[in-house]
Amino acid sequence: MASPIGIERLASREAFETPPPEHLFHYTDLEGVEGILGSKSLWMSKFTASNDISEISLAITHFQNFVESRVAALDADEAAFLHEAAAQLDGFRRTNICLASFCEQPDLLSQWRSYGNDGRGIALGFNTATLQDLAKRYSLRLWRCVYEPALHVRISNEFLTMLLEAFREERPRGA
Repeated sequence: MASPIGIERLASREAFETPPPEHLFHYTDLEGVEGILGSKSLWMSKFTASNDISEISLAITHFQNFVESRVAALDADEAAFLHEAAAQLDGFRRTNICLASFCEQPDLLSQWRSYGNDGRGIALGFNTATLQDLAKRYSLRLWRCVYEPALHVRISNEFLTMLLEAFREERPRGA
């Protein structure tokens, strides 16, 4: 039976598992601050309901293009499998992945514009060790976003390799 395909098997995972700084910041508007302070809680949102899913869409498109650039060198069954796997990513909106976003910078113009009501909001500071303890208690993970294009290629290649290994392990012998 093939090993599960997951982040834990990525050699490049250190890129998003590197230790964050001592404090992380959550940019929000005044209504958001009122909700956080009033409830004494920070809610996670389904990632497809966030105000910016472009990073997810970009990652999916990147992987689909990556697959397309690699399938010519594979046999027909492997190419068909990878095409189907890449196509399945379009169904990401049906997944139930939730997130809360933090920033390493306490004063970043792009964050104020996007999440802090164009500078009329607040960047709430959180002690990272406390966030990590809470994440561990509730079986959550604190991961860094990866923006470097070279790392995107490396991660895509590692996922593609894992997919092919799993396919090859499960393929009937002699096929």
